[in-house]
Amino acid sequence: KIRYNTITSDELIELNNKCFDNKVEDSLMLCSRNEEVGRVNEYNLYNVEEEEEKYTASLMGNFNIANCRAEFDLVLKPTCRVMLLANDQNGLYSNGSLGTYIGKEGESLMIKLDDGDVTVPILRHTYSDSEQTYDKASNSMTMKENGSMTQFPVKLAYAISIHKSQGLSFQKLSVSMGAFGAFSSGMTYVAL
Repeated sequence: KIRYNTITSDELIELNNKCFDNKVEDSLMLCSRNEEVGRVNEYNLYNVEEEEEKYTASLMGNFNIANCRAEFDLVLKPTCRVMLLANDQNGLYSNGSLGTYIGKEGESLMIKLDDGDVTVPILRHTYSDSEQTYDKASNSMTMKENGSMTQFPVKLAYAISIHKSQGLSFQKLSVSMGAFGAFSSGMTYVAL
């Protein structure tokens, strides 16, 4: 009803009565702007009383880091909240799964998943920056890899942007529209 602007006054009052001034405990915060996501994640990571660990990605060729969801410099602390950015081939987790970072074991990051209460090893993942080109000689389209980045497919998850949350489902969440609210049509609908 919000999407099509057919919500009644009574329904809007009921929705507004469910709003809170404070974040729901142990919930992921959806934010309208990336700047707020960064502030919330940095604040919460700073308050984790563990030693900071930094994992730097490796680059090959010409890779556009701005188009990758993974961080070039991934900074974590044991017990911090994380989101996985790739699917497991065995179906143990998927892109968007939430959990808690336990620590590094060998070449893997150990993540205790919220769903199923299981701890899984996460290996580095290679992200490719490719483009399609037309090959006249073979009269076909081919893929040309421009570059790649290899990094753990993990990011801090105290907050994420509403945009990045599309298509994902969460057990608990808080929504912050920030001081300026939604900046594109449909953003509030996606958050709800």
